[in-house]
Order: sequence, then structure tokens, then C-alpha cells
Amino acid sequence: MLGMNIHWLVRPGMTCLKLFCCLFPFILTLVSAVSDKSDNVTIIVLHDFRDINFRKLLDATESLVNVKFSTKLNLHCEDIFLDNHNDVTGRHLFNVGEWLRKNRKVEAVVGPTDSDGVLLFHPHAVLLRAPHFAPVATDPIFESTDRFPFLIRMQHDYRHQIFALLGVMKKLNWRTTAIISSDGDYERRAAERFSETAEKSGMNVLRQICGEQTSRTQIIDCLGVVKRSGQRVISLICGQKFASQMLDVAGELKMTGSGWAWILWSDIIDDIPMQDDIPPHEETSVRWKTNTPTYLLDIPGLLAIKTYYSRGLLFDDFISEYLKHNSTKGIEFPTIKRLKYVDSILAAVNGIISMENTPDDDRISLLHHVTSANINSSGVTDNIILDPQNRISRHSVRFDVMNCKDNGKWLKIGEWTDNNGALESLSRNFTLDMDLDELLLPGGEMEISSYLAQLQFQVFEVVTIDSPPFVYINKTKVSRTFEVGDSYVQYSGFCIDLFDALSKELGFQYNIRNLGKTGEFGSRNPVSGHWNGLIGELVSSKADIAVAPLTITENRATVVDLTSAFMETKLKFAINRDAIMHGTDSFVYGRFSFLHPFSTELWVALMISVILMGIYLTVISRLSPYGAHGHYFQSERGAESSVRMARRRSSAFLPSSTNFRRSSLGISVDKRKNYGAQNLNHGRKSAEIHRQVESDSDEEEEEQVRQDARRFMSINNALYFACAGLLWQSPECVPRALSARIAAGIWYMVGVIIVASYTANMVAFVSQTSTTSRLSTVEDLLNQRMILPATVASSSVDSLLMTSNLDVAERLHKDILRNPKISLQPNVASVLNLTNRGDVAFIWEGVSLDYFASKDDCHLTTIPLGFGKASYAFALKRGSAFTEAFNRQILKFRQTGFLEELYDKHFKETCMGSSTERETSEAYDRLTYSSLSGVFLMISVGAAISVLMIAIEWIVSSFSEIDRTDLKKPSDLSSALKIKLQRLKVDFNSNWLPFRNIREHWSKFRPTKETDIPTKIGFPSEQWKRFSSSVGSEKLHPGESISDPEL
Repeated sequence: MLGMNIHWLVRPGMTCLKLFCCLFPFILTLVSAVSDKSDNVTIIVLHDFRDINFRKLLDATESLVNVKFSTKLNLHCEDIFLDNHNDVTGRHLFNVGEWLRKNRKVEAVVGPTDSDGVLLFHPHAVLLRAPHFAPVATDPIFESTDRFPFLIRMQHDYRHQIFALLGVMKKLNWRTTAIISSDGDYERRAAERFSETAEKSGMNVLRQICGEQTSRTQIIDCLGVVKRSGQRVISLICGQKFASQMLDVAGELKMTGSGWAWILWSDIIDDIPMQDDIPPHEETSVRWKTNTPTYLLDIPGLLAIKTYYSRGLLFDDFISEYLKHNSTKGIEFPTIKRLKYVDSILAAVNGIISMENTPDDDRISLLHHVTSANINSSGVTDNIILDPQNRISRHSVRFDVMNCKDNGKWLKIGEWTDNNGALESLSRNFTLDMDLDELLLPGGEMEISSYLAQLQFQVFEVVTIDSPPFVYINKTKVSRTFEVGDSYVQYSGFCIDLFDALSKELGFQYNIRNLGKTGEFGSRNPVSGHWNGLIGELVSSKADIAVAPLTITENRATVVDLTSAFMETKLKFAINRDAIMHGTDSFVYGRFSFLHPFSTELWVALMISVILMGIYLTVISRLSPYGAHGHYFQSERGAESSVRMARRRSSAFLPSSTNFRRSSLGISVDKRKNYGAQNLNHGRKSAEIHRQVESDSDEEEEEQVRQDARRFMSINNALYFACAGLLWQSPECVPRALSARIAAGIWYMVGVIIVASYTANMVAFVSQTSTTSRLSTVEDLLNQRMILPATVASSSVDSLLMTSNLDVAERLHKDILRNPKISLQPNVASVLNLTNRGDVAFIWEGVSLDYFASKDDCHLTTIPLGFGKASYAFALKRGSAFTEAFNRQILKFRQTGFLEELYDKHFKETCMGSSTERETSEAYDRLTYSSLSGVFLMISVGAAISVLMIAIEWIVSSFSEIDRTDLKKPSDLSSALKIKLQRLKVDFNSNWLPFRNIREHWSKFRPTKETDIPTKIGFPSEQWKRFSSSVGSEKLHPGESISDPEL
């Protein structure tokens, strides 16, 4: 019984003993781990260095910590290799972070190397509650401590390096550069920031992005774009692998020789040991080697920006430990990029030691201890100085300017320093010391070739669209013809002529293609951000230059390079003349509005012409022997009549010569009729009296003929004929001579022209004044609702109306949005079609609208908008090196007047009433004297022909009077001409002077004194005395006469 109880007691005890023996080693391990918890430190190191030397570098770092800091601190650096080139999505890095969270107690994390890796891994560091060191990541997005609360940056961001690159370029007077970057997020952001900063400093920049996974063909295309752009300075922002591919292809394309310059980003050479970095210790000088990649040795003349290789207080101690872990000769010297990892580990160790030395009650986060313990601590590359607030190194920023020589060695030729380190002071506190005598560029050159010289060998791909009159396609008169497939496309117009002139002056060639009738100038899609039209062709690198009237806008200037403006214009709107418009009341005509079609000088010229034509026809009618006047008075009959009338005019006291004779007989006509009947015995005297009466009747008829000849084309009749002929009327008297009829015929033609011009201009005046009175301003357009304002959707004009703060612009845009399906059309042709129908008012650039208005029989009229201005320019690819050359040449064309000549050539077809760009109330231009000067020239020519015809008429008339059988008539031409001249002289004295006849005519109504009679009739005073003293001279009876033969 007792044995059984002992057995029952011993059995459980043995079981406990066995269990204790089994758990004892684990208990010892656990106790040891708890007792040594503060001495074991694990730091995770994430890197992308493929060689084994980096592991030896970490081993040397562990030894340095154990020797210099504390023997109790057991530092373990666990390195994890990241294959960044194959891990494009970052999945491997994500898995590493998840594994660390589950399987490791991590004190701190150092790395990864690249900025993108740091960005992806930092969320895991936050979950691990471990300080996250970025030894070489330089992306400015890490500035935000709120977004990256556990991140500690050991290097300044790349913006300092950008200023260093720009400083070198300005030192070398390079004003243009092409930026080629890989497609990583970090490289893209760096290239974009570099481009913005360079443009702000006045440089011309071209950006090209090539993916690291791209094929060789794509790299060739990328470099081809740069080559065609004319850029000769190339800034390469990428890593080593991509730089190797890029420089290899560039060498095949002959872009690394003479005339080119390459500047490399620091990421390319920071991990390449340079000869200048090796310390001059005899002990170690034979052990180091510099394995510079071949692609960096085969291109002498390369430039590079390299992070400055400084040495801290622990540098020599670290090198000694590093040599202990590398027993073989010829090991690579650690680069600045790797040594930054060492400094990051030392900074973490300083924080851990600071935390271990702090009582448990006062301990706070390790992150705080890291920043506070490294305010100024020893390091390998330099003293570790961290800013507690921003958690970034506060060292002065320094970069070395490196140059590859002919022997393949990289030598330092300059140094860029920013002593302040504050980004705000970069523009004024940095210094650049550079020895230009040591500079070597590819091909052994000391400077790059001028891009203007390279311009002569360029062949540009040009894109355009049909935009008359700037660009015509398939017209008869062309400037250039290009083969497209099996057909030929012909181009002409203002822009084509201008670009062709640029081609001849600058020496380049070009191929041109058309986007088609549906092509657009270029606008940005607000959703996708993509550009269409001509701008889209340039952005996508499908073309080099866009030749068209591209309006200069801010949005376009951000994606392409725009040349200097070759034309400026104001905004207008075009409407259909026949459209029904509401607005102001109908036009009220003034009293003298009928005079409006002709200018004052033209009216004066017409009145003077009428007077001169009347005088001229009077003179011609009297000079010509075949005129009504000349035909009578230059004949023998007329000459005799003139002589008789000259004698009879001497009887000034009698009404006429016939009455004088009748009075001298002392009998009237009626009395003589009765006298024969009453005095039959006086038959002889009666017969004589009857003969005298018949003679008096013939003289009365002759007098009537004479008076008709005188009055036929007198001055008053000639003036009436001139007025009637000008107004298409039939006068009573018309010229009879051929010479006068020639002048009259031309006068009739002048009348037709004058009346037609007046009628046409009067109609234009009435119609246009009526139209513009109803809708003559933009306010009239806004105050009516029948016609909508319209423009091209997504155009520069549409953007102006949408973004302008002017009240008029906002109201116009509001009216456009009333019916956007009608008011916003895809292209100019669509809006013009609606405008011609009278549905809309087209808001567009004035010079184009004026051209459209001059077509289609002036069917449209244009009115100034009152605000807005547009400038036209050509567009080149962003960063083109030729933009400055184009700008200078366009400015030269402007100064020499070539642009004005092109404008007159292509815009000379204008409609007089189409453009209402008038400061006055006139809706059209009056006809002036200069407009009808040709009409007055016709009158002068007709007068000259008439004078020539008179000479011919005189000769013909003189020939007709020659009669050698009659002694009283002339026998030759000269005698006949003399006789005609004598007759003309008599006619001139008797009938040409109108005031003489008037004076004699009115003298009969004035009482005449007896003493005045001899003087008036021209009698000698003695003869008049004998006549007056004759017996019964004053008391003659009927039938008696004066018997004195002298009287």
C-alpha cells in the first residue's frame, strides 16, 4: 500500500523533471535574450548595389560601431537587395515591408537608394515605428514632414543640382538645352522642374522622355526628335543603365562628336569612384581601383555634376575597418553614394545610444533621439548635422563639375557651392568656380557649333490646315507643290509665302502636309488633358512646325514654342446684311443727304466741267465751218450780211436799218400800200417803192437766218446742252459739226458714268446706312434676340469670352450658352455657313472676317467688337533651338516692310461697305475726285480730238471754195484759208462779243440827244450840218426824199 502511494507520488515528479529538462534551454535563451535586449540592434538596409563590396562595407560599419561607440551594442545590419530594374510595379518592395512587419524587430531602416523606392516603402516604416533614413534620395516631395513623419533625409533635394546645372550652362553661354529623362516618376519630376526653372531663367528647353524599358528603335526616335529640333546641348537625367543605352545609341547617330555637348545627372556618376576621391595614403594607394563604365570612357568631352566627396572625422577609421574586411588587392574604393549609407547607419546608432542612456521614465520616440543626438556628431563623409524640425542635413551644398578627358579620366574642372543651403537664397548665395581653360567638349572642341549653322541642314516636317487667305490648298496660283502619294497638293497664301521666305533666308528645307478640312488649330481637352489639331501634332512629335494663323494664348505657350507675332488684329463680329435685326430706329435722312454719294471736291469738279463744256461747245460751233454758226458766218453770204449789219449798226438812233430807210423815205409800210391807190399819177415813184418793200422783206428773212445761226449754239444753249447731256436728257439744240459731235459723244459717255456711279453709291449709302443703323455696335447685338452670337468651340476667342472679366464679354458668353448647339461650331466653315444664312453673328478675328466679308458679293458686314486683340504666330515644338532664329527673321521682315507687302498682296480684295470699322457715322466711302479722275481725262482727250477735227474741217471747207474759173473766188488753198480767216475775224468782231450787242440793243430805249447822233452813227459833223440844214429835211412830205447826192 505504501509502495503504491510512493509510486503515485514519484510518477508526477518525474514528469515535471522531464518537462523542466526539456524547457531549460529555451528558458535560458529567453532569459539571456531579455537580459541582453538593449544590446542587440538590427538595422535594415535596402539597396540596389549588385556587387559583394557593399556587404563588406556594412561589415566594416558594424566593426566601426563596436569599436568606436560601445562594446555592449551588438549592431547587425541586415541588407536586402532590391532589383529596381525588374521590379517596375514595386511589388517586391511591398512584400519586403510586409515580411519585416511580421518577422523582424527593426530599430531603423536605411534606404532604398532611389526616391521612388523611398516613397513606396515609407508607409511600412511608419507601421514599424522605425526611423526611415533616405541616404541619397533627393526628391523635393520629401519636404513634407506631415506626409513623411518618420523620414530623415541625409542629402538636399535635387533643386540645388538644377541650379548647379544652370550655373554651368550660363557660365558657358549656353541658352538652349534638350532634357532627356527616363520614365521613372522621380526622373519625370526632376526633368519637369529643370525645364520650368530653365525657362524662367530665359533658356530655351526641349523635353524628351524615354522609358528605361524602351526598345532601341524608340531611343533612336527620341534622339531623332532632339536632332531635328536643333538642340546641341543635352542634359541627361536618369540612372546608369539608361545612360549607357542612351549614349551608345547617340554615338551611332553621331551625336557625341564635334558640335555636341552632354551634361550628366549626378545619379549617373555618383556611384562611380573617381581618381580624385582616393585618399593619398601610401598604405592604400595601391589597393584601390576605379572601374569606370566603358560608355563613360569612350566619349571624351562629357560633362557631369557630381556630389562633392567630403571626408569626416571617422573617414580614416572607417577606411581601416573597410580594408580589414577586404584582404584581396584591387578592391573598389567606396563611392560617396555608398558612404552616405554609412553615415545614415551611424546617425541611427547615435540615436539608439542616446535613447539607451536616457532613464525609462524620460524616454520618448527613437526618432526624437536620432534628430537630437545628431545635431553635430562625427561621420564618415562629414559631420552629421540634422535639422530637428525638418529632419534634413544642414550641410552646405556642394557639387563638383567633372569633365572626361581624352585619356578617359574624369577630372574636376569646377565647383558649385551654396553656403546657405536655403533654397530661397540659391539665386544670390551660390558660387561657381570653373576653369574654362581645362574644359574639353566632344570632338576636342572648346565650344559647341552655332545652332544657326545647323539650321541650314534641317528638313522640317510642317503641318497646316486650310485657312484662306493665310493658307490655300489646291489653288491655281501656288507657292509650293508637294507630292503626297500619287497626287500633288498645292499650297499658297500669306502664311505659306512667309514661311517660304523664312526657308530661303535661314536655309532650311521642309515637307508640308495638311490635316484636312476637319482640322483644328488646337485646343486642350479639359478631361483628358490631350491637345488636338495643329498643337496636338507638335505635342505628340508628329510634326516640327505648325504653319497657320495660330493665335498666341497662354495655354498654347506652355506646350509649344510660339514665334514672334507676324500679324495683329482686333476682334469683330460679322452679320448678314439682309438679316432682320432689331435695335435702333430707322435712319433719318437730312436735307442734303442726296449729296452724300459724291465728295465736295467731286461736285465742284462736275460743275466746273459743265461750264467748261458749254463754253467749249460754243467755241467749237463758231470755229467749225460745218457748225450752225460757222456754216453761215464763214460763208460768202454770211460775210456780206456781217458787213451790211456792221454798217447799219451805225444808225444807233433807229431801231433797225430797215426802219431807218423807211423813216428816211418819210413813209411807213402801211402808208405806202395806200399811197399807190390814192396817187395813180405817181406810177414811177410807186414802182420804186414796191421794189424797196420787196428788198426789205428779203432782208428781214436774211436777218432771221442770221439770228438763228447766232442763237443755235450760243452760250446759254451750250450750257443747257451740257447739263441735259449729263443727266441723260434731250436738249433742243445739238451740235452739227463732226468736231463738236465728238466732244458731245464723249460727254454723253461721261454722263452715263457719272449717273451710274451716283446711283450705285446712293443705293449703297441707303442700304448700308439702314443696316448699320439697326445693328452697328455690340450693344445692339446684345439688345436683340433674333440673332445669336456664335464662334468656334474651344478656340482662342471662345476662351477669351469665357475667361474675360469684362461685362460685355460675360454677356456675350452667356448669350452663346443659350443655345450652344448653334452658337458653338466645330470649325470656321460651319459658323460661316450659319452667318451667311442670317442665323448667327460670327465673333472672330477681324482680319479674317474682313476677308470673308469681301467675298460673296459683300454679303456680310463686319463690326468691331470693342475689346479683345489677337496676334498670329507660327508654332514650333517645345524647346526648339530654332525659335530664336525665327523670331529674329520675322522681326527683320517687319522692319523691312516685307510683312506689309504680303498683307497688301493677300488682303487687297476688300468690300467698300463690308467693314464698318469707322470712327464716324459713315457706313461706306464717298466717291472722290481721284476715284473718277479717269472720267475727266476722257473729257480732255475728247476735246483734243475735237480740235484736231476742226483743223481737218477747215482744210476740207477751204478746198470746197476753190474755183479757178471764177476770178472772185480763191484759186488755191492758201487764198481760201486767208479768206476764211478774214471772215472769221469779221464774225468775231461782229458776233462773238455778246456785251457789245447788248449795249447797242439797250441804247435804243435811252433818249438820244441830237448832238449825239453824229457821233453814234459815225457821220462827219460838216456832212450832218448840211443834211440837217437842207430845205424841208425835217418836214418831208410823203413821197419826197433828200435830193442832196452827198447824203
